[in-house]
Amino acid sequence: MRVKFTFSKKEELKKLLDLRSKYQWFLDNDFPICMPSFYKALYLKHKDNIGAFEKELKSRLDFNQEIYKEKQLIIEKKWKSVEKEYFRTLEELGFSLLKKYVCVLSLYGPEGRFHDPNTINVRIATKRDIENMNLTIAHEIIHLAIMDYVDKLKFGYEETEGVVDLFFKETSLVDVFPEYRLQDGIKHSKSNLNKVLSLAKDQKKQP
Repeated sequence: MRVKFTFSKKEELKKLLDLRSKYQWFLDNDFPICMPSFYKALYLKHKDNIGAFEKELKSRLDFNQEIYKEKQLIIEKKWKSVEKEYFRTLEELGFSLLKKYVCVLSLYGPEGRFHDPNTINVRIATKRDIENMNLTIAHEIIHLAIMDYVDKLKFGYEETEGVVDLFFKETSLVDVFPEYRLQDGIKHSKSNLNKVLSLAKDQKKQP
């Protein structure tokens, strides 16, 4: 498969440490994320001391790889059923995609995140996470595929999320993921989608 699934305690620690800098925003906005039960108290205890925070985090984080292995098998089987058609569809739309993507499985944080050039991070904490996994993976890879184009167009967060959403409603991806639901509170503009698609096609034409 073009998507390689992986997990490790090192990756979980890295993610939880990275989320520390954004955690106050999550608290202030009551944003739904999954975190270790001790995380909030640890954050407040060491709010001004990242070294102490990291040291205690390492000592307290429990990591049971059997939980990850069990869920990985389910996710791989689900993704394998759509991967070939998904990448073929994006390539037909004009996107030059990478040969390999790394999907890091995590019990924590928001549902999905992406990291240039080829890494996505997906949450596997809840039953709903697993049920929506194909949609989450597909969504995050599109973010990577259009990153340069939305930067060039100077789209903000809501505009970019709106473009990604519309890939699943206004392109042939609707046949691969007919169950995709648009996000609430996001600017959905078909004109913005067409601008991104046009840039992708123009770049593909270049020698």
